[in-house]
Amino acid sequence: IINFLFRNYKKIIIFTLISTIIALLFSLTRKKTWEGEFQIVLDNPNSQNSSLTSAISLPFGENLLKKNSSLPTQVGILESRSVLMPVFEYVKNEKKKNKIEINFSTWKRNALDIGLSKKTSILNITYRDKDKELILPVLKKISEEYQKYSGKSKKRDLELTKIYLEEQINLYKNKSFESLKKAQEYAFDKDLLLINIGNSFGSENIESFGFENIESNSGLESIRVNAANQIKKIKLQIEKIEELDQNYEDIQILATIIPYLGSSELVEEYNLNQKNLVDLELRYTSNDPLVKKLKAKKISLSKLIKESAIGFLQSELLAQESLMQASIRPKEVVLNYKELIRNAFRDERILVNLENNLIETKLEEEKYDDPWELISSPTVKRKPIAPKKSIYGLWGIVLGLISAISYAFLKEKKLDLIYEDENIANSFNSEIIASVNLNSKSFLLSSKEILEQQFANNKSIDNLKFLALGENCLKKSEDFFKLISNIESSFSIETDFKKFNKNDKPFLLIQ
Repeated sequence: IINFLFRNYKKIIIFTLISTIIALLFSLTRKKTWEGEFQIVLDNPNSQNSSLTSAISLPFGENLLKKNSSLPTQVGILESRSVLMPVFEYVKNEKKKNKIEINFSTWKRNALDIGLSKKTSILNITYRDKDKELILPVLKKISEEYQKYSGKSKKRDLELTKIYLEEQINLYKNKSFESLKKAQEYAFDKDLLLINIGNSFGSENIESFGFENIESNSGLESIRVNAANQIKKIKLQIEKIEELDQNYEDIQILATIIPYLGSSELVEEYNLNQKNLVDLELRYTSNDPLVKKLKAKKISLSKLIKESAIGFLQSELLAQESLMQASIRPKEVVLNYKELIRNAFRDERILVNLENNLIETKLEEEKYDDPWELISSPTVKRKPIAPKKSIYGLWGIVLGLISAISYAFLKEKKLDLIYEDENIANSFNSEIIASVNLNSKSFLLSSKEILEQQFANNKSIDNLKFLALGENCLKKSEDFFKLISNIESSFSIETDFKKFNKNDKPFLLIQ
């Protein structure tokens, strides 16, 4: 193969050079292709960072606008006919001015590249066209259509969300009313304490009020526990009062513990008597009749105050015991009432959340801005992207090499010449004795040595025959015959195979 290439290197170089020149000239005839691009940041549909998706959620955490879509799905939509058709129609109308017909699939496949940058939500849009003046308007139109789509998509989401919320609000208004009505009717029937759902479930308690509060605030347990605590407290107060003496300090403590005694006439009279007693004791002895009289009155008043306080506390004790007794209900009644209260609170909570979400949705609708941000304006590259002379030149070289090698191979095949020593030995089924250079000055000397050696080995052979093949073989044979004239064996030299018999084994002289 290497020898073949060396034999035909001129043809190969000429063919390759001509082919490359033709390819480069052809590239100059091709119309230039220009390219423009811009980048836009897409909203990630699964992102929870927007104010809308964080605000609009169901009472128990499910997001209303959470989608199953992803960024690749968004890109697929942006590549679809529904979004790009207005752009295609614009391009189609412009092409018609130059009498060029196009279809959407071919145009999108050959002219548009739309794809995400790796591990980002940045969308790269590239547009190619032979009409440089058309690229920038088309890119701007694509940008406008994408902006419209993003706004339309979000607006539609808001509309659907608002419709959903309004439907659910109407539904839960009825449910909340019915559940509250059932709880109130049950409370009336069973003489239970009514719970004001509206007051207990104010806007400030929306986040903090949970089912555990409902469990402990059904009303009856609260009444019973409070009454029990009051009974213990009153009994303890009665015991302490009974232990008090008739001194002034104890009566003052008693008046403080029981607010009822603070405005009592007995306490006022006791205080006046105590004051008078102190004044008299400063002037008279303890045996004075007036002092003794005031001391006796003091004892009587303190007994009356203690009895009055104990009587008041016993009446309170009776009231609390009655209240505790009245708050005791069968277990089934309490459990049913808890369930009704729980349902009422749950429906009210869902209704409040839905109403808040509707307000948030309306606010979002009012303040709406396009969320897709252009991070690079549509621009056209300074240099055309095609035709690339290097590509055409490379094709020229490849085609030139293939053509030259094919031509050289076919030509050698047609000439039917032998170029390799191995092929000579194989063709004549013989071995090569030696090779000499006909143009070398030492040709005669080296030939003589070779022939003498061969004839010395074949003295028994008579009538040696030589077959000369090649243009210069006969011309050189005269000198050759002179070299072998002193060999005693007879010999002859021919140039035609036909003059040989099958048994002849000639020496071949092959150029």
